Amino acid sequence: MRELLIQDIVNHQIEETEVGGGGYMSPEEITDEITFLQEMTTDELEQFWFGTVGEWVESMTRWNNDEFWVSDECPVWEDNGFESVSEWQYSKLTNGQNTDYGYISPLSEDAI
Repeated sequence: MRELLIQDIVNHQIEETEVGGGGYMSPEEITDEITFLQEMTTDELEQFWFGTVGEWVESMTRWNNDEFWVSDECPVWEDNGFESVSEWQYSKLTNGQNTDYGYISPLSEDAI
């Protein structure tokens, strides 16, 4: 589970830096970020995910698409017992399922 969270956070940071900000994360910066995240407790890592990736996930307009609604009044995540879309996506990620968001150039699983 920790490796999945770390990979997702680092992918998010690369995308924010390179796609959103027009910058570049060097291999050394990526390694430093992975090391920083690996030193966190599981609780800290979870909080960090919700404060970064989770906030980004919540802001996506894609959740308004019909495919994410069971009815006009019930989104899929609530139908699955989650209070928020980020909690639903976190559960999918940490259970090894595909999330409903992605990255342009994700790190490979063996990079963590």
